[in-house]
Amino acid sequence: MNIKFSIVMPVYNAEEHMKRSIMSVLGQSYDNWELLCTDDGSEDKSLEVLNEFNILYPNKIRIFTQENSGPALARRTSIQKSSGDFIVLLDADDYIGPDYLENVFKSYMKDVDVYVPELKSQSKSGGFTSFNETNNLKDGNMYSGLEAFERTFPWSIHGFAVYRASLMQRFYTYENCSYNN
Repeated sequence: MNIKFSIVMPVYNAEEHMKRSIMSVLGQSYDNWELLCTDDGSEDKSLEVLNEFNILYPNKIRIFTQENSGPALARRTSIQKSSGDFIVLLDADDYIGPDYLENVFKSYMKDVDVYVPELKSQSKSGGFTSFNETNNLKDGNMYSGLEAFERTFPWSIHGFAVYRASLMQRFYTYENCSYNN
């Protein structure tokens, strides 16, 4: 089975950081993915940077624009236009390791709706902290159905879990989105 990942990136004034984030996606060892970026009315050169990447990788990167409405609605725009089996949320100032999608794919189980991989936060000094340990999550936690969706609300897994696309397309609606989440 060849699972397709839709990587969703909201972009707002992210010119300084987003190149590293996009390059981390382009460098994936697993190649069945699309990157969907929604520019949320950026006032810097973020949209120019996105367009440059889109010219170089037109079959991998899709770009959408909207008036400034917040990251939640920018994510929603991309989620609604995604074509993958699973959604990966990635902010424009975050990055993923080169084997991230490959490792998620290897851990994939047929009936899982949400997969929680290991997340490490990097401090300005360069040290790493395990987000999973801090929040009592174990690498490889898998959730299905309503539990999967409910676990996204207290932020404990919202920002970095991998979601079944049909779940996100059904529940990540305009009515469920606040400005930030």
